[in-house]
Amino acid sequence: MRNETKKNQNPVKDVEALLTATERLIGIYEQETEALKSSDTKTFLNLQENKIEMSHQYQNLHTHVAERKEELKELPITLKEKLQDMDLKFKNTAHRNLKALNAMDKSMTRLNERIMKAAREVMQEKRARYGADGSLTIEQNKSISIGLNKSA
Repeated sequence: MRNETKKNQNPVKDVEALLTATERLIGIYEQETEALKSSDTKTFLNLQENKIEMSHQYQNLHTHVAERKEELKELPITLKEKLQDMDLKFKNTAHRNLKALNAMDKSMTRLNERIMKAAREVMQEKRARYGADGSLTIEQNKSISIGLNKSA
């Protein structure tokens, strides 16, 4: 990875580098959100290293650009607008991604609770019972049905 946080003489180049990093991070968030919605664990896990790397790069560039606040006042209006638009797009994408992460967390919590409940029920049903004729019956073959609600 090249060092994108190196201070340029021209603040326009710094802002352009930030815009590029932001666009890449947005792309990763969008892919991650789709992977969560489709329960594609493999894609989700494969994105994590790249997401962490791009997040650090974005954070470093954002901090660097913020340090040049006075110089940014002289940026062309079109670049300022592009920066504002990209910031809004990033916030909206991050919000959608967070919603998808929270939904997956809720689904996994419910699945875990259902598994635990079913396991407790199986253990309770495994008790020995005596029939009217005095025979001993042990119920052991109870099946457990588990499902995942993706719409959470």
